[in-house]
Amino acid sequence: MNKVTPYLWFNNNAHKAAEFYLKIFKDAALTEVKNGPDGNFFAGTLELSGQKYILFNGGDYFKLNPSFSLYVDCETQEEVDYYWDEFINDGAVPSRCGWLVDAYGVSWQIIPKMLPQLLFSEHGDKARDAMLKMSKIIIKDIEEAVKK
Repeated sequence: MNKVTPYLWFNNNAHKAAEFYLKIFKDAALTEVKNGPDGNFFAGTLELSGQKYILFNGGDYFKLNPSFSLYVDCETQEEVDYYWDEFINDGAVPSRCGWLVDAYGVSWQIIPKMLPQLLFSEHGDKARDAMLKMSKIIIKDIEEAVKK
């Protein structure tokens, strides 16, 4: 077990969030579900790609915000498109540079593997300038901008 596990505080929709994540991530599992006295979902452990997260319905005392985000490392444009579209179709709000906030308040970065490589290359300024114009990352547009 990981010594450090992210703990995500939801108002009252942690179970809906978990169900959504189980649907879009093929290697996801929900374990250790705890129901409250009313029989409804109270907390559970979600595992995504080997990383555990605790999802908790704590009420509206604390709010999730973009200062903490989950980073999805994508191999191809098809993978970027898949995750981006799944989140957007479920009510996510797109932001800039591959970021979005899902319908449950969690911030995500949907990023192709090649992007950090280009950002830290000698063509980093061109890659950054192209990225800053995007919401969803389009690999071919960044590659074309770097070639100019």
